[in-house]
Amino acid sequence: MRLLILLTVFIVPQALLAQCNGWLDDDGQLLGTAGLSYTGTITLGDVDQDGDLDLVVGNSGQPNSIYLNDGNGIYTDSGQALGPPGTGDTTALVLADFNMDGALDLVMGEFNSQPNRVLLNDNDLTGNFTDTNQAIGTWETESIAVGDIDDDGDLDFVEGNGSQPNLVYRNDGSGIFTQDPGQQLGNSESAAMALIDVDNDTDLDLVVVNRFEANQVYFNDGDGLFTASSQTFGSGPDESLKLVVGDIDGDGDPDVVEGNNGFPNIAYVNDGIGNFSAILEIGGDEPTTALALGDLDGDSDLDLVVGNWQQPDLVYFNGGNGTFIDNLQSLGGNLDTTSLALGDIDSDNDLDLVVGYWQGWQDRIFRNEPGFCDCNLNGIDDAFDIASGTSADCDGNGVPDECEDC
Repeated sequence: MRLLILLTVFIVPQALLAQCNGWLDDDGQLLGTAGLSYTGTITLGDVDQDGDLDLVVGNSGQPNSIYLNDGNGIYTDSGQALGPPGTGDTTALVLADFNMDGALDLVMGEFNSQPNRVLLNDNDLTGNFTDTNQAIGTWETESIAVGDIDDDGDLDFVEGNGSQPNLVYRNDGSGIFTQDPGQQLGNSESAAMALIDVDNDTDLDLVVVNRFEANQVYFNDGDGLFTASSQTFGSGPDESLKLVVGDIDGDGDPDVVEGNNGFPNIAYVNDGIGNFSAILEIGGDEPTTALALGDLDGDSDLDLVVGNWQQPDLVYFNGGNGTFIDNLQSLGGNLDTTSLALGDIDSDNDLDLVVGYWQGWQDRIFRNEPGFCDCNLNGIDDAFDIASGTSADCDGNGVPDECEDC
């Protein structure tokens, strides 16, 4: 007896497969010294002005480091040792042009009652920095938010402190900062903050995430004076550790994702005038210690990377309306993630990921590559779902209709 086997072959157009981006692969680079690296924070920026993204690493117990990019995402330690003498404990780094010379300068937030520091870029295309010797605050800073709060054309900053008021520093235009004595914002243990125009009046407001207390929004009067709004959001018992802002629901205003320790992370949407409402719990009770927003899969909405403590880091794709779907990536193993930075490190027009770790683990780089996409979590690649007719794709963008609004 002859057995006739009928084989159905679905031809998947290459255009559909090309949509399947956002898969992050460890490229094998290990930055720092094994057993000695305690990274508190990282940031990406072109410090040597050669057109690619370099990496600044803020450490605990040793100087901070700068890694220069060769243009292809391969990093080499520049040999600079930045930070306070002795044992530093850097918890915040921001690259920005503070003296308006076209080069990225650096502000460093320190935790162990050491002053924060401002370093100016030598602007000689080497990526070297010189400390301005400003001793700014001694308040156990956990976060720094940079922006032009008083609309005078230069960049100011707000420091978020543990168990002390948050303080405002104004820039004189040359990178010299003076504390605004009239502003001491709150008296909570502020873990993260962001300067962003939440009420659509063209000035930068302040959003603050606090540990064990409700989060707070401060409105800017246009001259850099902040007033606490009547609203608070987030439940006080949660230990909120991180904050990212971005337009997650595509309505043109900035929203907030709050990262929590031992409780689900929460997405809050903005009503356009700075009032936030919770719409989604993301994940379970993972101890989240880092967050990053960016369009990983090239579909023009903001996806979410969640860094966890002693658990794998996770990636959530955005359905286009602020609903996040776990795409089943598990990054890094059970390490101790402290910080995440998204950027196109290899100039291939997609966002890659740099992860900073604690407990002696070396920092790692994950490159964005085409991979397996399964937004409806049925175990079958989305492209094959569409090609076989299992899923419809009304707009032809390679994403099944059940995963986005059409």
